[in-house]
Amino acid sequence: MADEIVTVDSLVTAHAAKSNAPTEKVPDADKPAETKTEDNTPNTNVPDPVKELLKEFDVESVDALRERLKPKPEVVESSEEKEKRENLYKVELQKYAVEKGWMKPEEFTKLDTLKAKDKQALVYEHWFPSWKAENPDVDPADIETRSKEDFESEYHLNSDNEKKKARGLAKIDKEASEILTPLESSFSKVKTNFDEDREIERNLPDYNKKLAKFIQDNIPEKVKVYEHKIGDEAVPVEIELTADERKAIYAKVDKKLRNASTYQLYTKNDLTQLAEIAKREAEAEIWQTNRDRAMKEIAEKFLKKGDENGYKRGAVGAKNPFPLVQDHKKVEGKDHQSAAQQVLDSLQGKK
Repeated sequence: MADEIVTVDSLVTAHAAKSNAPTEKVPDADKPAETKTEDNTPNTNVPDPVKELLKEFDVESVDALRERLKPKPEVVESSEEKEKRENLYKVELQKYAVEKGWMKPEEFTKLDTLKAKDKQALVYEHWFPSWKAENPDVDPADIETRSKEDFESEYHLNSDNEKKKARGLAKIDKEASEILTPLESSFSKVKTNFDEDREIERNLPDYNKKLAKFIQDNIPEKVKVYEHKIGDEAVPVEIELTADERKAIYAKVDKKLRNASTYQLYTKNDLTQLAEIAKREAEAEIWQTNRDRAMKEIAEKFLKKGDENGYKRGAVGAKNPFPLVQDHKKVEGKDHQSAAQQVLDSLQGKK
């Protein structure tokens, strides 16, 4: 309901319900809720609803969230303040239109003047020059009276026939609209673009901040490029990125993501999808930039691991890739590089 005040407690409860984490109330002092397994040991796999909620609202603490959700005091605008605001808006709108080359200052004035006129008076003003050209012999003293009589007659404004009079008034409405349409269309285009640009300017700092965080969160100093199990042991392969490498990757991802599509996700508050896109693009850029290096690390890691496992078992296991199942003496020096290359080729799908 519109009048309902959203509280931190209710939000946390809702989040806890979605994540299946039991909760009765908001934990004190930002402490995460602790759940336990059947054997009464802490369950570390249960999502912390408070932490998730803080992340969603992009705040650091529950107190900050409470402050964010405080009802805003209603501001009553005086007539003088409203007039000032509207006048400033008009000035900025006209300046924007002139800079874009879409309208001139006099066109704004003309549009205001035309819109202020009665429709009959507006149509009459545009009708009169043609009538005057067709009636050059009319005495100047009689021009106003004669022209108005002919105008009322042409548009059936004094007709006793209601249907004929209605058709005349409809014709006046149509012609008045045609007179105003060119200027109104230009004004509508200017206003729509101006309002959109102002909204973007207001949102841009926060949009930039959120997008930057999502990208940076996915460009760590150490990146796991591969992981494989050898027996019961999980063997990860990682590469380290320098500060300059991370900056270069960030710049490429930022350029790619800074577009209308991601901005629309931001305006819809679909930050989850925005974060997922940033993660996907950052990982793709890291891999593309460091592909050869990563493949070399993978090959060397598993070559070395294969050697170690061979010594431990005293024999070569059938599960090892062929390049790794060579006699230790043969993989020294040049032969060692050859074996590493063979693993690389195998991972890359070469024959």
